[in-house]
Amino acid sequence: MALYKHGAEKRLREREHEYQIILDSVPVSLFHIDTNSASVQVNEVLAKRYGLKPKEFKGKTTRELFPEDADGYIKSDNEVLETKEPQIGATREITTPEGLRWVRLDKVPIKDADGNVTGIIGLELDVTESKRAEEERERLVKELEVKNAELERFTYTVSHDLGAPLLSIQGFANILREDLEHADKKNVENDLTWIEKSAAKMAILLNDTLQLSRIGRVTNPPEDVPFADIVKEALEQTTEQLKTSDVEITVADALPAVHVDRMRIAEVLVNLITNSINHMGEQSHPEIEIGVRADGEETVFFVKDTGTGIEKSQHEKVFELFYKEDESSKGTGAGLAIVKRIIEVHGGRIWIESEKGRGCTVCFTLPLS
Repeated sequence: MALYKHGAEKRLREREHEYQIILDSVPVSLFHIDTNSASVQVNEVLAKRYGLKPKEFKGKTTRELFPEDADGYIKSDNEVLETKEPQIGATREITTPEGLRWVRLDKVPIKDADGNVTGIIGLELDVTESKRAEEERERLVKELEVKNAELERFTYTVSHDLGAPLLSIQGFANILREDLEHADKKNVENDLTWIEKSAAKMAILLNDTLQLSRIGRVTNPPEDVPFADIVKEALEQTTEQLKTSDVEITVADALPAVHVDRMRIAEVLVNLITNSINHMGEQSHPEIEIGVRADGEETVFFVKDTGTGIEKSQHEKVFELFYKEDESSKGTGAGLAIVKRIIEVHGGRIWIESEKGRGCTVCFTLPLS
């Protein structure tokens, strides 16, 4: 009897060995589990993915082997056992020694002669690269949709704002023709002055438009630079404006270093300082503060002024090309649109904190060095 038992065990080990050889010859991950989600056998490919050997799986439950992902695995196992139907094409994120991976998981029930399910054979195919490619494609499609919408708004804005001085030139050209016919020298001079002003305005608008379109395409290599040095450069470029407007400016002592296109970020600060000066209104002690603060784990730079402030409903609009909250204010309204584009090209974000009549704080983030 003992001899018979020994022979049976030997044949069983031989069959398991043959079965293991067959499993290991397949170049994808295969596993065999029982009705309790305990491992019967896995192949070398699957074991290697999890940093183990096939024998280390034998007899262990899914919860013992994969505690972080066990609930999802067991749920799908039970669905196969209850329905007695294969489960094909399910994708799942798994935890491996190499990090998170995406796999396609196919499970097929094993049935005995009476149709009872005695276990599950599964195939695990790594689809991480295709999943990443799909996510990248979706990201690019969304980005393209945003860019197309932005281009549509940009085209409308440019055509609208350039149309005004063009119509003015056309109008005064017709008037000029009439004044020339009547030899009205005084009015001819006046007509020419208006045409020149309109042409100059159109040139400024075209220049701002070109500048905005170049951001992101024509750049200087990013470098590690103390933000304080960039502030110093911006203040040097706005010295005359600060003096004539009698604005007091303060700069925080401890400013971090950033990894940026130095010239572009100096341009951001020049625009923000100029914008603050232009919207100070009538006050005896106008002030501008340049500083930094910590918002949780995020470092936020800011330019804060004591000016006229901006209504909350205008916080997003002021970043649109050529938008001006006050049509009588200086500039074309392109400054903040340019600033926003530069910050976003650097991977940062920009927003406004302000109330009408209570000053304005323009906040933005940048990559730190």
